[in-house]
Amino acid sequence: MRHSPFLVASFLIAALPACGHMPITSLLQLSKVNFATTEPRALRAAVQLPSALSPQKVVLRFTGRINKGPDQVASFQLEKFDDPTLPASEGNVSAYRLTAADAARLAEFRNSLFRQKAAQGGTGELELTIHPEVCLTAPVPSGPVRATSYVKTSETQAYVPLARDFDLRMVDPVRDLIAMAVPCGPTDHD
Repeated sequence: MRHSPFLVASFLIAALPACGHMPITSLLQLSKVNFATTEPRALRAAVQLPSALSPQKVVLRFTGRINKGPDQVASFQLEKFDDPTLPASEGNVSAYRLTAADAARLAEFRNSLFRQKAAQGGTGELELTIHPEVCLTAPVPSGPVRATSYVKTSETQAYVPLARDFDLRMVDPVRDLIAMAVPCGPTDHD
């Protein structure tokens, strides 16, 4: 079986320092994902947060490059939904998916990248990042604030850890996002 040269090559959390990691088992599972054939409507993301935090929104960002050229970015604000297949874990885990309209937009973004690659030849790269924006449900102690992100595709059929135990305080190298988080309003958390 020949794989597309546009196989999903990397799944990354933007600006993720060494305080988090992708498990080796995840790399093996994610190697099955082929951007050419994966079903956008089946794409899921999940975020595990400490109980003192609640997600306000979660953004899924795809960054494509043809022949190491400029970044082409498509971002999608995901919709929260109840998913009984979420991984069991400690803390607050929420599942997210693309809307039908955004699944169609992702399919068009993918088709555009493939058309460009066919016209230019060479190689293609793709990064997937999950960006949670949080509010505070309780005071957060000083020190690392650990989170884990997951992805589920039509190929994996289960949630796969994308980044495990990364420190939300360190995601942005310029500012502490937890220190900037505001208290949740009455409709911001479960």
